[in-house]
Amino acid sequence: MEINKHIGEGFGKGELHDVLVWLAQSGIGIQGEVYYVENNAGSDGNDGSCWDKAFKTLAHAITVSNANIAAGPSGWASRNTIFCKGDAITENLTTGATKCDIIGVGSCDAQPMARLTGTHAFTGGSTLMGMRFFNLEFWNDSADSNFTFTTCDGIEFHNCKFTAYAGSTYGVSWVGATGSDIVIENCIFRPTNTGTRFATAAILLDQTTCNGFVCRNNIIEGAVGIDIDSTTLRQGYIDNNIIVATTYVIDDASQTVIVTNNQMITDETTDVTPQEVCSVNIKLAANNTVSGATKSCEMPLKATS
Repeated sequence: MEINKHIGEGFGKGELHDVLVWLAQSGIGIQGEVYYVENNAGSDGNDGSCWDKAFKTLAHAITVSNANIAAGPSGWASRNTIFCKGDAITENLTTGATKCDIIGVGSCDAQPMARLTGTHAFTGGSTLMGMRFFNLEFWNDSADSNFTFTTCDGIEFHNCKFTAYAGSTYGVSWVGATGSDIVIENCIFRPTNTGTRFATAAILLDQTTCNGFVCRNNIIEGAVGIDIDSTTLRQGYIDNNIIVATTYVIDDASQTVIVTNNQMITDETTDVTPQEVCSVNIKLAANNTVSGATKSCEMPLKATS
């Protein structure tokens, strides 16, 4: 379906609003169904077709969207959209939205986005692919991983915030046999107000094989910034991030990831060399800096004459 006349309503001004208005005016439309979630005033008894008839829970909207995608040929190649608004929505999601964009709108407290509080664990393989999150704040409420994905493809986060709970292990983690086309872009992985970072790592890739990983333009804080335990990782790129860690900023077991243009800071008190706090393939690294308590250096180190 094309974007309807309600699509720009309730979004205020700014980049997201302007994009939606452009879509509506251009006639391109969203090539799929559009659903609305209003956690404060919605009802899962509604049909979710506009703000006045919004669903209450994101889980219900995901169930409806998945049924639409799977119903017949007209939905198989579509991409649905869920607009989500609410103050500190509390849900523990276990079913992902296949071929769907979940977009946070409105505000929660001082943040110009919706907030989702909980821990979320997804499985699915070919039954969960192509789920993308935009403009959402995620609060972890337990000593666990905020997001856990098992063999899911095409998962993306854009312009999102991940806030650690005291003892939270990971901001987002992928575990299992395979995964592909993972994107984390323009996001913030931040400690609690007490300064407690993600206790194990902000980002974990722990899969036997991972095909496609892009981590770009993020601010990342954790005991370890990015922990890649995948033994085989193809098409991996870590570019232009600020990474602050207690120990390792990047720990890449695959030694295949291209690492460029990152500013990395560690709490290590020894004289820092890249190998001590950043386990990557130096042959695939360019234009990075690593700073410790007493020393900064470039990675890879520049040759001296």
